[in-house]
Amino acid sequence: MKKLVLLFAVIAINFISYGQGGGFKPQDAVMTANDVRGNIGLLQKACNNTLDISTSTNWVPVGSIPTTVSTFYAHPNWIALNNPQAKTYQFKRTFYIGRAGIYKISVKGMGDNKMVLNVDSPANQVFDKDITVAAGFNTPTSATINVTLECGIHVLNVELTNHGGPAGFYLDGTISSKDGCINDEKVACEVFKEVCRCPQGWLSNSSNKDGDITTDGYCKKMFCKLEGLKPLPPNGTIIGTAEKPYGFTWGDGIYFAGTKENGGAAICKKEWVVEGPNPNVKPGDGRGEK
Repeated sequence: MKKLVLLFAVIAINFISYGQGGGFKPQDAVMTANDVRGNIGLLQKACNNTLDISTSTNWVPVGSIPTTVSTFYAHPNWIALNNPQAKTYQFKRTFYIGRAGIYKISVKGMGDNKMVLNVDSPANQVFDKDITVAAGFNTPTSATINVTLECGIHVLNVELTNHGGPAGFYLDGTISSKDGCINDEKVACEVFKEVCRCPQGWLSNSSNKDGDITTDGYCKKMFCKLEGLKPLPPNGTIIGTAEKPYGFTWGDGIYFAGTKENGGAAICKKEWVVEGPNPNVKPGDGRGEK
């Protein structure tokens, strides 16, 4: 205890109250439950770079259209219309993008009779095929396009025109991007930017969490507690000089300021981080584009 009081007496002459000059600027900001670190953890569990869009997954009719899933001309997952008429029917499949970018849509499929597939709007057509003879059902149509998709909800649309008799369609394929984020469920929006994290064993000055993101660029580590000292110095009292601080006080503790020399400097690099919730984008608003 005597040593601690002596140490404090020696360094006290160099104390400079926070706010009187430049140098280290400790803060006591506490991140909320929706902080970046927490959201990244949630997002990584739901974020995929490839999504299966075959007719075995989440395709729904627009309006009241009774259907049956069957096999047609050796094509599995054929969505057959019950009691079809000679008219046009519509189906859709929604999905969510968490990282804006270029996505590849690769599909093969066919419809009875005319099938048009697009993403978000007719301007982003994937393929358009009209089968008028039975032999045409032996060979599915294949197509691959690249589309730019923003963060938000998107919709694959199928327009199926029946000329008479049976009707239906099937689709095999994926939407993918090497660095993308795509899912059937809502995901948070991410951006690729520089993020600074504290080394393990050092607290983020902005969140007070070990090894966490530091929004003000500073990291800290407790050196000792000022037990029995009354009154305590103001929070942010610098130990050393404003130009080259050695540490600072906060509450009843003395903290080291992280530097390259002591291994506590923040490590900055670019990575995907959460920017906010998925926006309420209306399906079919044309946000995708070739």
